Amino acid sequence: MRADPTVATVKRLSSKASGTLYRSTHADLPTVAVYNAAIEHDVLVLAGSSDGDGWNVRLRIPDREALSVFCDRCAQLGVDVSVRSIRDRNEAPLDDEFGLTTSQRELLALAWDRGYFSIPRDASLSELAAELGISQQAASERLRRGLRTMVSNTVCEDDVIANCRSP
Repeated sequence: MRADPTVATVKRLSSKASGTLYRSTHADLPTVAVYNAAIEHDVLVLAGSSDGDGWNVRLRIPDREALSVFCDRCAQLGVDVSVRSIRDRNEAPLDDEFGLTTSQRELLALAWDRGYFSIPRDASLSELAAELGISQQAASERLRRGLRTMVSNTVCEDDVIANCRSP
């Protein structure tokens, strides 16, 4: 990293058997200006992807005031930020520890019990839907929403999801 001309500074934050965590700042390039602004405002970039027309990023931000300051800084840099969702890690999910609704939990548990997630599957989505007395379409949507919520609240831990676009 020290040999990379786009990297201005590198600091090792911690080291464990599983890997090392670094914080880096980058040369003043348009593609890294927001990243440097994030560091300036104690914003941790958890993930990012580009669709060719901007960036979708997941951020961990200390509080809503810091989010506001960070968004203002991005605007100064000419980057439009559109916040898609915010999750307060200190608030308990409404229905259970994974944020699932009762009906999502019921369907996921049934799918597990009946072998829907087995390879090969022991149950079809239409069988699960029939057992619950709902349409296959409703079961599909409920299952996908439940899985999305559970992954978001366990694996991905979305704090702030934002779209960043340069004008």
